[in-house]
Amino acid sequence: GAASDAVRAASVSLIENRGDPRLLAVVHGDSAGPQALQSVVAADAGHVDSAETHFGQTKGQLKTARGTARKLGAELLSVQTEIDGLRHKLATAQAEVLAAAKAHVAATGKLKAATAENLAEETKVSGMRREQTEEP
Repeated sequence: GAASDAVRAASVSLIENRGDPRLLAVVHGDSAGPQALQSVVAADAGHVDSAETHFGQTKGQLKTARGTARKLGAELLSVQTEIDGLRHKLATAQAEVLAAAKAHVAATGKLKAATAENLAEETKVSGMRREQTEEP
């Protein structure tokens, strides 16, 4: 009858509502009739309310996590863009340093050639002076 239905309902409800004193009272026969059914319904309603609250909290946490993930994604993109810009600047600076080094090597070569030419000319002039001073 109704009493055994209430006990079965309380037993099933105890699976999710472990240790609920209202349900234990029904299962042990301390609560019967309409009060027993009300106890089972109240326990189940409380469990549903608790689950809905937990679901709402979890949903809120998920929304927050998604927002954080979007912000981190945007930040990651910004940092990657900055890295790409810095790599471009580095490549440009390296090319400028290489060009300056090549220009320096070329200038050094020209300076050595000019110095050698100047020395040769000075030697020629010295030789001519010696010839002039040696002639009677």
